[in-house]
Amino acid sequence: MDAQFGFAKVLQSWEIEMTRHLAAILAADVVGYSAMMGADQEGTLAALRSLRSEVFSPTVAGHRGKVVKSMGDGWLVEFGSSADAVTCAMQVQDRVAGQEKIRLRIGIHIGDIVHEDEDVFGDGVNVAARLEALADPGTVAISDAVFGSLDGTLQPSFDDLGTRELKNISRPIQVWGRGKSASGSADRVSGNALSSQTGFPQLAVLPVSSSDVREEISELASALTADFANFLGGARWLKSRVQEVPSPSANVLETVLRARGDRLRLEARVLAPDGAQLWTGKYDGSLADSFDWQDEVGSAIASETLTALLDHERARLAGKTLDEMSAKECYVSGLMSVELVDWDAMSNALECLAAAIEKDPSFTEAYSDAIVYYFAASSIGYADLVEFYGERFGQWMAAAGAHIQASPMIELALGIGMFRSAGDVTALRRAIRSALRRAPFTIEVVLFSGWGHAWMGEPEPAIDCFRQNDRAIRFSPFVAAAAAGLSFALLQAGKDEEAILEAKRGLELTTEFSTLHRVIASASAHLGRMEEAYDALRENERINPGDTIQMGWKRNAFADTPGTRRYYEGLRLAGMPEGDE
Repeated sequence: MDAQFGFAKVLQSWEIEMTRHLAAILAADVVGYSAMMGADQEGTLAALRSLRSEVFSPTVAGHRGKVVKSMGDGWLVEFGSSADAVTCAMQVQDRVAGQEKIRLRIGIHIGDIVHEDEDVFGDGVNVAARLEALADPGTVAISDAVFGSLDGTLQPSFDDLGTRELKNISRPIQVWGRGKSASGSADRVSGNALSSQTGFPQLAVLPVSSSDVREEISELASALTADFANFLGGARWLKSRVQEVPSPSANVLETVLRARGDRLRLEARVLAPDGAQLWTGKYDGSLADSFDWQDEVGSAIASETLTALLDHERARLAGKTLDEMSAKECYVSGLMSVELVDWDAMSNALECLAAAIEKDPSFTEAYSDAIVYYFAASSIGYADLVEFYGERFGQWMAAAGAHIQASPMIELALGIGMFRSAGDVTALRRAIRSALRRAPFTIEVVLFSGWGHAWMGEPEPAIDCFRQNDRAIRFSPFVAAAAAGLSFALLQAGKDEEAILEAKRGLELTTEFSTLHRVIASASAHLGRMEEAYDALRENERINPGDTIQMGWKRNAFADTPGTRRYYEGLRLAGMPEGDE
């Protein structure tokens, strides 16, 4: 009997050990829950329901998290990666910041955990819980192990809070915090950089509804809600958020998930504020392929929604001249036109932004976009646009300098301007770090931070930036610009095959973006594929007649680094002339 009992204990120990695995654990807690319930039970419960359905559940599901324990006023969530856990935590805090009643504390650690009897234990749980208790309301505290696994787009958001002794934890833990901290709080901008602006089209994303009570169906509905929020939040001309009760002035995306056994059907429709139906669609799938189906359907519905809203907005503005439009309407028109990155697109975008600034000199976002588009026109080779807007560019820079704290894009645009005008690497690097700290999920901030790193000849952090928002950026006007930036950074890093693939992805959208042709010419020449290099260089010559190596150096003001020299060396091999010194 003793032997059998001993063997049973060994077997039980072995089974528990077999369930032990490494995971990132997020611990979240509602601040002052008991006092809130005592003061206003009904209001507190309503706010908590709204938090769960509109923010917490969809954001967790959107980052492949799984709630492993719910305590009513707190949660333990398991993630497969630290980056997913941290991104989720930051987005939850940013979205909760707009609510009046609820504040959260969040802690994250990565470590071993064990599931047993519908509960979870282990180092990952214990440290995460202690970090959550240490965090101030509205902030995120993470361990050094988590911080070390983040890339350069997320690390700037966190301050070093020093080494701390945590209750019942045997070793000191170095703690990093985002939000109110020893070095002060960051002026953050959540998701859509214009989310606090008024005067833009609005979209209420209703949580995906389903009458099926199965857990996997509920998780899929929440994940789809998060995908819609993330994809649609990338449109700066659109004020989009998840809402159970939309405002009367908002467009609405309404989706219903139906399930019968393994079969799935998602029905979606987009409604105008007056109730008119702008688009409707149905998508069938199976539960066995739900992850792939989720990605496919999330992308398709987001794309159809933006197309329907763009068509509706274009129709509304079609009868107006720039003189008749408001400043924000001019701004929206500029954003809608820039996607193709050809001469007409850049010319129209700059014309619209200049009109927006003239109509409303306090409209700070218009300055940042005008500055960035001006340099984009310069980099591509549109010398006539650069000359035409040269005087106004100086005025835009001066005006933007007075509003540097107004938005992360203003700060970043000024840093780019100082680098491109005077070669100030320090100013650009500082601006990138600060902008990423304030708005790590704003597509344009991450995109142009990537271009900043590429201009400075720093390909690896540039690649991190371009790849961070790869899915969401497909629903912004900057798809071709992102493909060009990533392909250029990959070329700088010596990854020629990948550079060519990315450049060709951009050419699927527009064949008039000469940067894409130049990258293909240089990368192909380095690979010895000279016919492909010659063809790409001919396309560049068609768009930019008489282009030379020296003209490229002059218009781009690249830092003189090995990666940049590699780019130009490839163009020489492809046959681009040197030009005048």
